[in-house]
Amino acid sequence: MTVGIIGYGNMGAALATGLQETRPDVRLAILETAPARRKWAVQKLNAVDCGTDAGKLCEESDVVVLAVPPMEFESVAAGLVDYIGERVVISLLAYVTLEQLMEGLQTPNVCRFMPNIAAQVGQALVGIAYPDNPSEALVGASTDLAKAVGMPLRVSESLIPAINGLSGSGIAFLLKFIHGACLGAVETGMRYQDALTAMLQVLRGTTALLDQSGEHPVELVSKVTTPGGATIAGVRELDMHGFEGIIEAGVIASASRALETEH
Repeated sequence: MTVGIIGYGNMGAALATGLQETRPDVRLAILETAPARRKWAVQKLNAVDCGTDAGKLCEESDVVVLAVPPMEFESVAAGLVDYIGERVVISLLAYVTLEQLMEGLQTPNVCRFMPNIAAQVGQALVGIAYPDNPSEALVGASTDLAKAVGMPLRVSESLIPAINGLSGSGIAFLLKFIHGACLGAVETGMRYQDALTAMLQVLRGTTALLDQSGEHPVELVSKVTTPGGATIAGVRELDMHGFEGIIEAGVIASASRALETEH
């Protein structure tokens, strides 16, 4: 399978890098206006350089991935519409709807991906939204591609903003949490790098525990908060500052902004 990526910015590059790491059998083709980005993709990923030739990219590709800024969709679609044919089209364009994709490209073989930057290490959550009655070819190719860079989660298009807030923006929230936790450890005497190494293992252990136990997060919190202990003191401090409410508000704010910008 050859995947043609149009737009080699942060997310296009993350997807391409993730595919190279997890699916060496997948061939890549790149359409990008910046020569330096194309050169990097050719040198590092052995991608086919299609320059800015949409026809060549489609000719080379089984699946076409749109990873340009949303405001460029109309012009990109105009250049693609004569070449798409029966190819599967996957859109990473956060604010371009399925209806717009189908109308602009004149094909029903489209879907929307909402991944995050963890795609570059094969660990992204990939929300996928399809039109009504998607073809088996569309579902198969898109699910296969999503699995190559993380975990696919099929959702209705109305939930794409929620996935944006939870997953796309959620990585930023977790990074800020990690940094804050490390600063707290530094304040108590640890080196920052040692604290970061420790915190990464704490995160790995926590996610494994949640995944394997099947327990609710609150149940697990209760198991580590012994009476009069260190954990309950820290939990109380977090609660006094509205920790859970702040995280909730952050996800809601990101999802709401994403919803506002849906066309």
